[in-house]
Amino acid sequence: MLPNVREGLESLKSRGLHLGVVSNFDSSLTPTLRAHELSGYFDFQVTSESAGAAKPEPAIFHRAIDQFDLPLSPRDVAHVGDELENDYFAPRSLGMTAFLVDREGQLSSAVMQKVVDQRHVVRDLKDVSELVTPN
Repeated sequence: MLPNVREGLESLKSRGLHLGVVSNFDSSLTPTLRAHELSGYFDFQVTSESAGAAKPEPAIFHRAIDQFDLPLSPRDVAHVGDELENDYFAPRSLGMTAFLVDREGQLSSAVMQKVVDQRHVVRDLKDVSELVTPN
């Protein structure tokens, strides 16, 4: 497991945030999360298989937003991931806040600073917890 995943998820949940997984994965996501003892942190899971659409397609993100029992628009939701197109540009194009996990410091180059808001680049989930404020 990646560093600080559990700590970051615990911090986000302790603040009353609703968490979900949006993944280009199949039905094996559920047992995978269980095996790593992470499933309890998430309120829902949307896979490309269950949504009939894969990131970066807007439909998978809209399906995830629909999982909340709240009237939300994309601007009310944050997405966290580690792929530039699927996890940063795609959700931002819908109006979502997007955080890009950059464990290796690859996104600090001058070129990347022109296309990625460096305020939304994090090293791990603990960093996300410090940046997200519940409504």
